[in-house]
Amino acid sequence: MTVYRYRQYRAALKAVAFTGKYMPYEWGSLPPKLPFSWAAYSGMFQEFSQELANIVNDLTRYTHQLKGWRDLVHAFNDKARMDVAIEFIEPLGTLALNLPYVIRSRFIFAAAHLTCPR
Repeated sequence: MTVYRYRQYRAALKAVAFTGKYMPYEWGSLPPKLPFSWAAYSGMFQEFSQELANIVNDLTRYTHQLKGWRDLVHAFNDKARMDVAIEFIEPLGTLALNLPYVIRSRFIFAAAHLTCPR
């Protein structure tokens, strides 16, 4: 039954219009020439910017996937709806609800590490 429901979901997901926007990976840049003391920060900036883009893109993808389930479950009976909620929707929902906090925390962590004392 689980495989059958997942196949239904994949078919429904194709019909859902993608309304999100993916964050680009090259969204920030540093000057081409930096003093040697900035070498570590240059590497951290590249790593942190890619990590933030990954997390934002995950949130966009999870939101789109939840829309696919939203459009599908209304046709299920109560037992099937509960089975799908436990097996598929709850894990996606939990991740999607927690990601804004994760994004905030990662941004604060990156900003704190990239702040250079003068």
